[in-house]
Amino acid sequence: VTLTFEFMVPQRELHEIAPPDIPLEFIQQDFRIDGLENAKWDQKSLIQDGLRYLIVTTNIRLTPKHPGKFTIPPSCMNYYTVSQDNRRRSRGIFDGLFGGGSLKENTAASDEVILTVEDFPEEGRPENYSGLIGPLTASVQADITDVYVGDPITITITLRGNNLNEE
Repeated sequence: VTLTFEFMVPQRELHEIAPPDIPLEFIQQDFRIDGLENAKWDQKSLIQDGLRYLIVTTNIRLTPKHPGKFTIPPSCMNYYTVSQDNRRRSRGIFDGLFGGGSLKENTAASDEVILTVEDFPEEGRPENYSGLIGPLTASVQADITDVYVGDPITITITLRGNNLNEE
């Protein structure tokens, strides 16, 4: 499952965007999360109904740990805009620097997402299937590589992957 987090905020008088608040503790209970460490937030502008918006997007890959119905809670992003102060003010030294406006904190929130994860079908499963899924790697090593016919050698096969357990 690929989750796309896309936040669209008004760009008019936009001052700063805080990092998105993604509820990972809830997601990690039921999913393995890939790509979060290297998450790249793309930004682009969009003009809609005469207003300019900033769109911030990233994709995160989720692998379900087990079947069931899951709710991905809403995510939110705080952003700050500069609002112009319409009150009459004196011309101070900082008016030219700050423009006489004030910062206002705003929040953009997503809807929750409900995912239904079904178990693999019984039909077509290999006989000894253990339920292991995901990106796996295997390596093989021999304790000696030059032997005579009939000599015993020890071969070690190592299987690596996320969420492998002692089973």
